[in-house]
Amino acid sequence: MFTSLFKLFLQIILLRKGPQDVPYSRALLGGLLLAVLGLQLFVLLVQSKEQPAVNISQQLAYIFMSALITYGGIYLILSLLHYAARAVQTITTIIGVELILALFGLTMLVMLSLAGFPAVIITVIRIVVVVWNLVVVAHIFRHAFSISLQMAGLVACGFLLLELTLQYKFGILGN
Repeated sequence: MFTSLFKLFLQIILLRKGPQDVPYSRALLGGLLLAVLGLQLFVLLVQSKEQPAVNISQQLAYIFMSALITYGGIYLILSLLHYAARAVQTITTIIGVELILALFGLTMLVMLSLAGFPAVIITVIRIVVVVWNLVVVAHIFRHAFSISLQMAGLVACGFLLLELTLQYKFGILGN
């Protein structure tokens, strides 16, 4: 099952499938939510070892606030559009894609850092991953919200700006 889910999320990342192809499963949603929160906590612990000044309680609050606002915001939009039944599949898709892209991005960053690549190359790769994530989220929103790709792109940009604002408010942006 894990292999087929990985392939499915990879197809979504490549814009070949959409959230409607993800199975409706609250258990899958819960499992993926725990996995993404676990990954974020792992990254937080690694950061706190490298940067002792990192405020762990503040970062934990950010992780949970970000999840609440993002997934709650998606549910709210779906409800306003009378598509609340699509929430489980849409949020599952967002989380699955986020997990794969985060693992890919982290792996690339670690490999490039260990290989001694300049910071500018690493920054460019981070930007590419963020931009592609934005494209994928717009693709997911287009299907989930039944709106144009341009409008879905604007909604995805809005969520990105909201995320950056949260990072700024919690003192994460710029660290």
